[in-house]
Amino acid sequence: NVLCVDKTGTITEPKMQVRQLIRLENNDALPDIPTEAMLKAYVAASKDTNATMEALREYSKGIKTDISLPAPLSVIPFSSSVKFGSAEFENGTWVLGAPEFVLKNELDSLKKQIAEYAEKGYRILAFAYQKSPLDNNNTDDDIVPAALVIISNSIRKNAKATFQYFKAQGVKVKVISGDHPETVSEIARLAGIENAENYIDA
Repeated sequence: NVLCVDKTGTITEPKMQVRQLIRLENNDALPDIPTEAMLKAYVAASKDTNATMEALREYSKGIKTDISLPAPLSVIPFSSSVKFGSAEFENGTWVLGAPEFVLKNELDSLKKQIAEYAEKGYRILAFAYQKSPLDNNNTDDDIVPAALVIISNSIRKNAKATFQYFKAQGVKVKVISGDHPETVSEIARLAGIENAENYIDA
């Protein structure tokens, strides 16, 4: 009488799309190379094959730059345990992943901005910079937020009808996801899942 579902690829279509890249005002602490160019270099260096990286590869095709992209010195693939991946270049280490795992001390200043997008059902990634290589696959306390990447994936056309069917059969639906809880809550609400607003952040 209880059905547990994931969000991405179950409630939503598996294909993601980058909607927006929001540059953050930390220019003095970042290298001279534009953030967009470094994101393009990061994507080119990554060997990740997940839906998020496929969306970023598609988006990066549209990033025009007249400078040569730096070659990576080392790459750490995305890990579900730490919720980010990284690439080290000559100008430092660039990290891409869940804001709450990447940004550390810098998260508080961006919480409101992140929440605004999460409440609309978007997935948010943080793209950040630190001078030194990662220590034991952890970011430093002095990491510098460079940009927020706003990603969406549309709800499956038959999702609402499917969840209405389960409700009529007396089956409770629980959504278990690794994404930002407010994002998952909003997607569940749009899909017609009962009690979607009563989320728990584990």
